Formats: sequence, C-alpha cells, structure tokens
Amino acid sequence: MPPRKKPKAPTTLPLFDVYRSPESVQRFEPDRVRGATLRSRISRGISETLREAQTSTGDVLNRAAVAVAMGEWLDTPVSKAVLDKYAAVSSEEHEITVSRMLALIIATNDHRVLTMVADEVGLALVPKRYQYAIDELEARDTAEGLQQQLQDIQSKINDLQRGRKS
Repeated sequence: MPPRKKPKAPTTLPLFDVYRSPESVQRFEPDRVRGATLRSRISRGISETLREAQTSTGDVLNRAAVAVAMGEWLDTPVSKAVLDKYAAVSSEEHEITVSRMLALIIATNDHRVLTMVADEVGLALVPKRYQYAIDELEARDTAEGLQQQLQDIQSKINDLQRGRKS
C-alpha cells in the first residue's frame, strides 16, 4: 500500500499560482487610453497617471500636489487647471510639452505615458538596468550575422578552389 499523501493546508497556495513575473516595460491597460488620435491617447494617459498618482509611501497624490512637484522640478509654476487641461481629451488648445511630460513623470514616478510615445515609433522603453543585456543580445545578433557572412565567403572560396565559378 503506497504511503498516504499529507493533505495540503487550505491556506497554502502553490508558488506559481501566486507569483507573476513583473513586466519589464510598464504600459497602460489598452482600453484605458483608447483614442482616435495620438493627442487623445496621450491625454487619456495623463489622466490615468494623475488618477493613479501616489507618493512613495502609497498615499494618494492629488493633482494640485503633482502640479506643485512639477513646478519645482521645472522651476516655473504649473497649475492644477493646466494639468486638468492636459488630461482632458476635449481640450484641443492644451498639449503637454516634452519638458512638462518629463516633470509629470518625475512628479508621479510613472513613465507609462512616455512608453506610449516610444511605442508610436516602434521603440521600447525599458529600465536602464537591462541595457547591458540588450547590448549583449545585439552583439550576439551581429556576431551571428558576421558568422553567416564568413561561411558564405568561405563557401565561395571553396567553390573557386574546386574550379567552379560563382
């Protein structure tokens, strides 16, 4: 008779049911930033950033506090009303500048709106700590391409040595 298995405790969860690998690129949920134009998607992204803004301790960071933090970083005042306009899809006359977008990212510690812009031009915004891993992969790709070229050249040389023309 095989030994009886000990029953699992009801509060114990298998590791792989709980663990989720973190994404290396942080993005908005697509349905939260849907829009017909890039401008409207960026406005929705700003709105999401402001809605979810938190301090480093997890406290809610309201729009007025974000505006103050942006102004401090830029060394020029930023009003809550201007942030509201950046976040409003219907506000045609207010588009965020690159410097203010950077201030928003720094104030909220949320770079997903910049990821949206990078995605538009086929780039990925990844944490700097992954730079060397990416560099290594690019070097391997280059080496593989050079190795293939070298094999092709060697094959042509072999053909010539055997008296065949290419």
